[in-house]
Amino acid sequence: MKKLNYLFVCGIMLASTLTITSCSSDDDEGSGAPNADNSVITNANGDKLRLTSDGVFNYHYNSEGLPVGYNTRYGNYSISYNPMVITTPDEDEKITFSLNGAGYISSAHVESKSNDDQYKESEAYSGDVSYSYDGSGHLVRVTASESGYYIEYGERYNTSETGVAEYTWSDGKLMKASMVWNRNEDGEVYTDTEEYTFEYGNATQNTLGQFSHSMLKAYTLIFNDFEECAFFGLFGKPSNAFPTKVIEGWSDSERDDQIHTRSVNPTYSFNSDG
Repeated sequence: MKKLNYLFVCGIMLASTLTITSCSSDDDEGSGAPNADNSVITNANGDKLRLTSDGVFNYHYNSEGLPVGYNTRYGNYSISYNPMVITTPDEDEKITFSLNGAGYISSAHVESKSNDDQYKESEAYSGDVSYSYDGSGHLVRVTASESGYYIEYGERYNTSETGVAEYTWSDGKLMKASMVWNRNEDGEVYTDTEEYTFEYGNATQNTLGQFSHSMLKAYTLIFNDFEECAFFGLFGKPSNAFPTKVIEGWSDSERDDQIHTRSVNPTYSFNSDG
């Protein structure tokens, strides 16, 4: 289960995406089909827009306005439906989703396996993730568990992991995202933590309901394979302002169990569509 990416995004890019037309709670389960309107923003002129590119990233939709894939620096991710499935670039991982009545992701099931005959290495695991939203459509909690094994030079190691991420909101702004992740590798137990704090001094209001990479970093806390789905409106509403400072803190008991911190001060520019 690929949960964390310790490479902080130093170049913060602004990306356009969503206007949410309905709100959801955990109990508001729908057909499992995405809401195509979730990936639409309406600018001041009334134009309906969908994000198609963002720096090195590109996003693709079908004739019904549903996302069918995206390209990142790591390769091409494809999306199919009935059920909704994302296939990763090397095709060794498949992620199957359920969605709630508002069209937000409510759960994900991951199956992954890979093999390297040259170095006698392989791995296989499966995992499940669930997502909870508040009545305003904000992501508030993610829980995950997985189990599997990996083989290095012919020796097998069994692993299991559990993780919880929580998101704190105030007046429509994402204030904090925190995660605790427990790993068991053949009886050796490790704990990872990660936390993002967002500050909004002299912040620009997010009037069109766009995600930015300064926000998106918090959505990698459990998985970092499909956080771009936020740009399709699949992770609920974004913060209603663009953060002017993001402070990251993390620790890894396997390494040194020390708390490390770093911060970034993103700046934003806007085109004629806002």
